[in-house]
Amino acid sequence: MLSLRGRKRERKTRGEPIESGSLNYKSNKCQSRSRIFSTRNLFLQWRRTLIKSGHKKVMRVFGYAPPIIRNTIVNVITPELEFGGALEFSLSMTSDSGHDQALMMDYIIHHRKANGKTSPKVFKWRIKTLEANKTLTVTKKHVIKKITTRVYYPGVHTVEVMVNGISVGAADFNLRMP
Repeated sequence: MLSLRGRKRERKTRGEPIESGSLNYKSNKCQSRSRIFSTRNLFLQWRRTLIKSGHKKVMRVFGYAPPIIRNTIVNVITPELEFGGALEFSLSMTSDSGHDQALMMDYIIHHRKANGKTSPKVFKWRIKTLEANKTLTVTKKHVIKKITTRVYYPGVHTVEVMVNGISVGAADFNLRMP
């Protein structure tokens, strides 16, 4: 662990003294205030960010090509939602391909802000294989409750479903505050 005043301290990983702000190039790690960032951690964060944004080339690298589907329906089962309750929605789609497809399903909730605009938040949902010429139906419950990192406002919000980084449908729901 490093001190901000420049005093020597023992490194927790090896027990060798280091100066504040120094880099350990041999292990490719940078130590800053008791948190270790390695190249692997940076790669995993980079990958996660690009996958959540639906970057097409990265999705193909991990085996998720654009889906060949038809009859895609996003249905909000609870269109009127009281704060503290669970938003329930479903996705139904049919494969239009002659072979099995790997699917990475995410959903985005476009939260209403105080000024009336919306702000998207991506949530990881499910990884599935859609068999050739078959129909897949999945449901999800997402609890809308008080959390420290987000303030909820009443009004119309939107849930959007992404499959392999491509939007396949969206539906609105109304959030009521007590």
